[in-house]
Amino acid sequence: MKAERGCRAAARTLDKWYECSFREDYLLVYRHRDKAAAERELGALLDFLNLPSGSRVLDACCGTGRHSVVLARRGYRVVGVDLSEVLLARARANAAGLPVRFVRQDVRMLDVGGDFDAVFNLFTSFGYFSDADNQRALCRMARALRPGGVFVLDYLNPAYVRRTLVHRSVRTVEGTRIEETRAIVDAPVPRVEKTIVVADSRGTRTYRESVRLYSPVEMSRLLENAGLRIRYWFGDYTLTAYDEARSPRMIVVAERMGSGAPAGGGTVERNEGDRGGKDV
Repeated sequence: MKAERGCRAAARTLDKWYECSFREDYLLVYRHRDKAAAERELGALLDFLNLPSGSRVLDACCGTGRHSVVLARRGYRVVGVDLSEVLLARARANAAGLPVRFVRQDVRMLDVGGDFDAVFNLFTSFGYFSDADNQRALCRMARALRPGGVFVLDYLNPAYVRRTLVHRSVRTVEGTRIEETRAIVDAPVPRVEKTIVVADSRGTRTYRESVRLYSPVEMSRLLENAGLRIRYWFGDYTLTAYDEARSPRMIVVAERMGSGAPAGGGTVERNEGDRGGKDV
């Protein structure tokens, strides 16, 4: 009961909303984000990266493990990390028999070693915290990479969100009514806020989501401060060139700089000749 009271308070104040929203109802609200969708989201990207079989891969903020499963089936040794024990339990069931290890950790205090060949942060699993804590999370993910290791961030594209935001939607799933309302709040910093009201025979439950809207320039600075050199920008899961005004996603591929490089010393390399990549 004490935990439930804490979640109701978090829903009202947005404080630590991420500790309360990723539970059993989340599995229903986002049921359409399934294994088939994960294959579509990762297929072209994994072909492009061409990581060697047996590479050590971290799925940071792995949720139900749907991307971890795809990575493991590609022949990689996968570690999935998430804060939600509910989602991790589902992830372990989804990945049964595959070379995946799941660990419960807060990404801001990530501690899984520093020799991963690649780190993935997918499906807008970034931007949940304050700017300082978002930077801390990126630094922790970067530290998990070996020098030269690949970092992939799959994040929403703020300009596209502003142009296409659906302010209210209602649907029914398995007899449960799900109402979602969305708004963009620009002060003190831009965030997209969502309220989710779930109603069924057990009653009504309210959840909140809040994601920081980072421009490409801001995102570049965050990544470079974490010691990551940006190599490619893509605008969707087919790896179309990133267009700040029109692309539905902001997908960034970066690499960890050598241990001697300054934390903020990365540069955005031009790559117009490469597949879909674009310097911003």
